[in-house]
Amino acid sequence: MNVKKIAAVVVAVVLLGSGSAFAAPNYIQNPSFETVPSGATGQGILPSNWQSLPEVIPPGADTYSNDGSYGLAPAAFGNFPGVTAYDGIRWVAGWSITPEAFGQQMSSPLKANRLYQLSARLIMPQRADISHPGTYQVSLASDLNRTNEQILGALQPPGPLTNTWTLATLNWDTLGMTQAQVDVYTHIIFTPLVNTNGEYDEELHTYAGIDNLVLDEEIPEPATMGLLAVGSVAALIRRKKKLNR
Repeated sequence: MNVKKIAAVVVAVVLLGSGSAFAAPNYIQNPSFETVPSGATGQGILPSNWQSLPEVIPPGADTYSNDGSYGLAPAAFGNFPGVTAYDGIRWVAGWSITPEAFGQQMSSPLKANRLYQLSARLIMPQRADISHPGTYQVSLASDLNRTNEQILGALQPPGPLTNTWTLATLNWDTLGMTQAQVDVYTHIIFTPLVNTNGEYDEELHTYAGIDNLVLDEEIPEPATMGLLAVGSVAALIRRKKKLNR
């Protein structure tokens, strides 16, 4: 195969990889909490695919709907008056004092030797007693009983948490893990905590709203992938010149 043909193959592979990258799946099911199992209202009910952990003292985390059609209306108990969901019409909030943890089985297993990013939108409640900056500790486990739990860290925003929707992220990798080791982690768990250096503070209470969760693989930017292709082609050309001397 000559250099031109090899170059074409390299570029094609990179472009194909780029295309599949942008189609990377969201491992979170019902990530914006829009699908609900019924028209039930009240505290402690969650959207489809989501469950309170068995350890949680009832009622557990709450669902809020802009129109009050499921769970609670935003103004209930003075928690989120005037707030609307970041995406769609619903979001979830968990109290940190219990704490009201919740989670789900992910849509598919994670992969070994990959980088992952979890992003979400957070919003603080307006009630003074629970308005301390809040976030969620994120962990992976074999089930919602926290079997084989691995704590990944906490969702962190780039700046202060406020009563407007703020982007928060958490990055981690599975580098060095075999696929069998990664396959143990079928569930993802969110545990509310006061955002004091990412640690739970029992003296303060928070009740952060969370919406629009995205868990996917970190993919190199298209420009970076293009540079990789150019570098590969250049290396092939140099090698061919040496062989022709």
